[in-house]
This record gives sequence, C-alpha cells and structure tokens, in this order.
Amino acid sequence: MHLAPVVEALKQLGRYTEAEITAAVQAIVAELGASGPGDMGKVMGVVKQRLAGQADMGLVSRLVKQRLA
Repeated sequence: MHLAPVVEALKQLGRYTEAEITAAVQAIVAELGASGPGDMGKVMGVVKQRLAGQADMGLVSRLVKQRLA
C-alpha cells in the first residue's frame, strides 16, 4: 500500500486555498493601511500570526509582494 497520497492529503487538511490566502492578504493590507514595498515586513508579521501553519508562507510572501508592488 502506498501511503504517500494519504500523507499528502493529511498535510493539506486545515490549509487555506490560494483564494483564501489572497483574500486574507488583501484584508490585512487594507487593515494596516499598507501602501508599498516598505510595508512588507509589517504585513508579513501580521499574516504569519494569523495564517501560521495553515498556509504556504512562500505563496503568502509572493502574494504580499504582488499586492504591495
């Protein structure tokens, strides 16, 4: 029996989708009044607190950069 698909499925439980992460990033950027690349650290700090363990932080970082560009 191959467990890799089961293990991968379990890793995904409780994880946010890209659409949910995008919505969260947009909300946090608006909440903080972030307006440019200089606010990246401030936004990432809040995002990490709220999405820790539930989102791919590489994807989060990319979405925050895009939003603040």
